[in-house]
Amino acid sequence: MVTSPAVVSAVIFDFGGVIITPITRQIGMIADDLGCSAADLHHVMMGPQFESGDHPWHRLERGEIPMEILQDLLMPYAEAAGMSFRGNEVEKILAPGMYEVNTFVLEKIAELRGRGYKTALLSNSIREFRPKLEEDVPPRLFDAYIDSSHVGMRKPEPEIFHHTLGALGLDDASDAVFLDDFAGNLAGATAVGLRTIHVKNPREALDDGIEICPGRFDQGAARGASRHTLRTGGCGNKHQPGNPLGRGERDLQGHISTERVTKHDKPARRLR
Repeated sequence: MVTSPAVVSAVIFDFGGVIITPITRQIGMIADDLGCSAADLHHVMMGPQFESGDHPWHRLERGEIPMEILQDLLMPYAEAAGMSFRGNEVEKILAPGMYEVNTFVLEKIAELRGRGYKTALLSNSIREFRPKLEEDVPPRLFDAYIDSSHVGMRKPEPEIFHHTLGALGLDDASDAVFLDDFAGNLAGATAVGLRTIHVKNPREALDDGIEICPGRFDQGAARGASRHTLRTGGCGNKHQPGNPLGRGERDLQGHISTERVTKHDKPARRLR
């Protein structure tokens, strides 16, 4: 069935796993040292992926506690899970040089802005990390720069998605597409009506997931007022609540995540 093109005016980018290499690499290294699974360690250190509550990492990302007390707050969680923390797990996971910036993603963001799209950074981050965040990902590339620790809310809480849409000046969530590598964050985004792309490989997501459909790109429109037709893995198709993507695959925590797979209804011009 031929569907109408998706009218999209903004693209929202996650930080970890999209603009930089995934934090799961550090998790895996620490898990190997502790002799536990990466999925179990991720759950202990960062809490549930599909909800946001009082776990220390969640509180840290909302800016409610300083990073210096995080390790101590995590110790009871480790003990309850039968893990013998060494006391340096937080230091290791946040150590400098443990990730690489995907410069090609930054180049794509600049290109999208040049074409008239609004862009946003939406990151679950830490107050103490803010200077490094701005060094790696310059705010000038974005119309909205949303750091969870500065706004007091975090993904997948619906409030942070509404906050981001407000910062972009959007009333309709389906006017934006959100790229993230965590299924829980994508589920939260889908619940408020955002279009989503599950990023497993950032280069593939940019090459194959984001495409411009011919027909409505207004080169002469004033910036911020134009609405463009953005192909996100199949024009006009929205993710359904409860099933934000499409092809089942287990994520880091063993939950069933999904990756959207749809057929294109008509040729598209890739953003390269």
